[in-house]
Amino acid sequence: MKKYTPLIIFILFIISCNTETPSKNTQHIDKNITEKTNIPIKISKTENQYLIKKYSKLFNTELVGLIKDSINPNNYYVDFLSACMCDSPSILLQKDKVYIFGFCKDTLPPISTEPFYIYNIIKIKETANKLTFCLINKEDNQLTLKFVKTSNKQVFKLVVNGYFPNEYVGSRLCHYFTYDVSKFTVEDCGDFDG
Repeated sequence: MKKYTPLIIFILFIISCNTETPSKNTQHIDKNITEKTNIPIKISKTENQYLIKKYSKLFNTELVGLIKDSINPNNYYVDFLSACMCDSPSILLQKDKVYIFGFCKDTLPPISTEPFYIYNIIKIKETANKLTFCLINKEDNQLTLKFVKTSNKQVFKLVVNGYFPNEYVGSRLCHYFTYDVSKFTVEDCGDFDG
């Protein structure tokens, strides 16, 4: 028995070290509670109005997705998939809302009868070469759209952070957008009915 006494004491010591005892300083955390820590602070209306005026060409007009020409990278166009298959979303920026909708539509949201998505603008930020929109929808999904200036003053590169919706509006998001599609070639659909 004397042979096993040190072994028994060692085993009891190990077992006692592995047992967690609650401390008086620990707090109980309920895992069912979710906390939002990533909601940006709203920017003042004066700052929003200034940015809306400065970037007025981006607001209250359809922003159409463009493809960069692989042969001539200075050229952009609306490709067959966007123009004929309606597989690319367009964007409408307003002073406090952003609408995402399909390129092929009858009218612009919110009047349109076609499906579209609505996001509220939480914050607009400007840096040297881009305008950033922090957005949230009614399901509390956050989305960030960054419109980066390019060498072509009518074209902005779009950078997206978050989930960009694509159901009913087109599953192929273009990397470039313009506010004046009339300045760009739109591929001919020919006899294609979509």
